[in-house]
Amino acid sequence: MAQQNRLGGYLLAIVSALAFGAMPVLAVGAYEGGAGVAMLLFWRFMLAALVLGPAALLLARRRAERPGARAIGTGLVMGGVLYAGQAALYFVSVQQGSAALAALLQQGRQTRTAALAEANRPVPSEGAAWAPALQANVGAQVSSLVQMTSSQGPLLAIATDKVIHVLTPEGQPVRRGRSGKACRVIAGSH
Repeated sequence: MAQQNRLGGYLLAIVSALAFGAMPVLAVGAYEGGAGVAMLLFWRFMLAALVLGPAALLLARRRAERPGARAIGTGLVMGGVLYAGQAALYFVSVQQGSAALAALLQQGRQTRTAALAEANRPVPSEGAAWAPALQANVGAQVSSLVQMTSSQGPLLAIATDKVIHVLTPEGQPVRRGRSGKACRVIAGSH
């Protein structure tokens, strides 16, 4: 039972972190759509009350617990005044810093795009110096290059659409194979 409660706690912490992490991104979109801080706060707390209110009542009935007046008062001060104030300041800071946040998000998108382009760029692996003849057109766009070793010496496997060409360092064909699907990456031992 303790293990199940711990796992549930971890899951709730992850969901909470994801929700809080998504808040500024969604807030910037809402601001761009014409929403203001007061509107965001209203809907945030209205939806929270609609979701958390019934959940709290259900849990209280299930555990046969009734909060006392002091607990209710403390909860109202913490959630209704302190947390609402903190949330208002948070949304104002996101609204005021939305240009900086937008620039940060754009920079992240550019970095991700550059990293993906670099990862997908066909580059021969380190090793033997391949002859200039290797750069001859193999009939289609190259999607993957892998240097291999064999009993014949170093070889280069080049994937182009549905064909894999195996060439010598001088660019001479050794073997050519067809695939039923487009070859994006050549994998395996080399």
